[in-house]
Amino acid sequence: MDKIEMVMPKMGESIMEGTILKWLKKEGDIINEDESVLEVATDKVDTEIPSTCSGKLSQILVKEGDIVKVGSPIALIETESSSNKNKDDIDFATKIENNFSDIKNDITELPEIKDKKKIDLKSEKFFSPLVLNIASRENISLSDLEKINGTGENSRVTKYDLLKFLEDKNHISIDVSNDIEIEKEIILKDGEEIIEPDRVRKIIADRMVQSKRISPHVTSFVEADITNVFKTRKEIKDSFLQKKGLPLTFNPIFIKCVSQALKDFPMMNISYQNNKIIKKKHINLGIAVALEDDNLIVPVLKN
Repeated sequence: MDKIEMVMPKMGESIMEGTILKWLKKEGDIINEDESVLEVATDKVDTEIPSTCSGKLSQILVKEGDIVKVGSPIALIETESSSNKNKDDIDFATKIENNFSDIKNDITELPEIKDKKKIDLKSEKFFSPLVLNIASRENISLSDLEKINGTGENSRVTKYDLLKFLEDKNHISIDVSNDIEIEKEIILKDGEEIIEPDRVRKIIADRMVQSKRISPHVTSFVEADITNVFKTRKEIKDSFLQKKGLPLTFNPIFIKCVSQALKDFPMMNISYQNNKIIKKKHINLGIAVALEDDNLIVPVLKN
C-alpha cells in the first residue's frame, strides 16, 4: 500500500489559501476518486474538495478551522493505484527520465524571445519543457526556479506552481509599500484585550482596505424631495407584499436611481489602479446586508 498526499487545490487565480470548514470523511473511511472529502472556504467561494484518487483516508493532517496554503498537504490516502500504474504511463515517464539531457538540449535550441535573457538550464532538478519555456519567456533565472516549492510528483515544479510564483512576484512589485505589511508588537493598556476575528471579519477588513486603495472615496450630500416616491410606495406596498411575499423597502428605488445616474455619468463608474483610470462597462451594485451574527456581507447585483 502506498500513501499519496492530498493537497489544498488552487480554486482561483488570486486565491492563495483556504479555511477548513468541515471534514466529510473520517480517518479509516474508504473513499472513491472525485468523492467529496471536505468543505473549504475561501474569500470568494465555499466549496467541497473531492479526493484525487481512490483508497482509504489514512490520516487527516489539518483540523477544522485551520487556514491552509494552496499546495500544502491536508490528508494522506492509502491506495494501490501507485503500484498498479498503467504500463504506458510508466514507460513514458522512464523515457522522459532517460532522455533528460536531450530534452534540455532541444529546449536550448528554441529561438530566443526578444529582450529576454535565456535562463541557464544546468540543474540537477527536473523541470518539464513547458515550465522551462515559461521561465525563459518570463526571464526567470534558474536559481529562482529552483527555489519554487513544487506540488507535483516528487516535488516537481508544475505549470501552476510557476504561474503562482509569477502572480506573487508581480503582486509584490506593483506597490511594495502598500502590499507588504510589517507586523508591529501589540502593547495592551490596562483593561484592553485582544479578540481574534473570525474568517468573515478578516475578509471584511481586507476588502475595506483594498477598496480604499483602488477606489477614490468621495462623500457628497445633496437634498432631494422624494414626496412622490414615498406616496407611490405607500400605495403599492401592501399589494406588493401579498404578491411577492416581501416588503417593499426604499432600497430598490435607490438602486434604480444609482444605476440610472451611472448610465448618465459613466465617469463616476471608475476605479484607480497602477496610476491608471479604469472605466467600467457594466454597472454592478453592492448592497450591504447585516447577518444575525453581527457580520456583514455585500451581495452584488450585476449588470
